Amino acid sequence: DMLAELSRTAAMEEHVVRRGLEQVRRLSGLRGRQEWVTPWCMVDVGHNPDALATTFEAFLTAADDRGGMQTLLFVLGFMQDKDVESAGRLLNQMSQERPFSVSTIDMPGPRGLAARETARRLLEGGWGGLLSEKSLQEALSASRAARAMILVAGSHILAAQAIKWLENRV
Repeated sequence: DMLAELSRTAAMEEHVVRRGLEQVRRLSGLRGRQEWVTPWCMVDVGHNPDALATTFEAFLTAADDRGGMQTLLFVLGFMQDKDVESAGRLLNQMSQERPFSVSTIDMPGPRGLAARETARRLLEGGWGGLLSEKSLQEALSASRAARAMILVAGSHILAAQAIKWLENRV
């Protein structure tokens, strides 16, 4: 198991490694790795295909564990240099397990992708499901009103914005 291997490599007892990993957020201030900011919203900083695949799967598993009846929404925003097309392929594969919709978000700054461009690149990659372009606040507010479970992912900037917005309203 990975924890045992890490303990061996770091030459520490397993319980010490486990305690350190459990407290990464508190000790480092790092946030946004499959973090449930609210009971209905997971935020993840993942933006490459491997990280997104892990996050998408964890989110869908959690949704199933919580009863599986909720509407699901993926709120995504990316920087220009990210492989958005691969995210489109992943989304299409994941939607075979459980239907969900996607909202794309305008990302700020010169490197940020506009929601429309993110949507175009997701479609180019193979996403064929429901797709809308919204602001982060619109997506989170509307989804909460509809009692949906939400995943916010694709960028450290987007994760930070979502955490700040959610914590100011919960």
